[in-house]
Amino acid sequence: MWGLIAGLVSYPAFAWAGHRLLQHFDWEPGLLRVLMVFLMATLLSSALGSGVSWVVTPPGQQSTQTVLERRLKNLLVDELACFSHPEGAACQSFLHQRDALEHALLGHASGS
Repeated sequence: MWGLIAGLVSYPAFAWAGHRLLQHFDWEPGLLRVLMVFLMATLLSSALGSGVSWVVTPPGQQSTQTVLERRLKNLLVDELACFSHPEGAACQSFLHQRDALEHALLGHASGS
């Protein structure tokens, strides 16, 4: 949660600094400069948010979160495969795994 807050709060500051930096290097105002400022601010605020999350999260929960994130990524890949064959046995197994992971994530988020 603190990582999200840090990322949101830091984004305007990074955007302002990026705008000033590109203005210092005499980049013409326009779409390219706006996109560069957006990319720089997004990358920097995301990195700051990830760093804050990593620092604030207790070491015991970091490994748990990593495992849950990996399982979630694998389930998303399986869900995409189920769009082509929704009636298969693999999709039925996927639905049970998805429900279990959702319960684990929501239970972890609520602190239980």
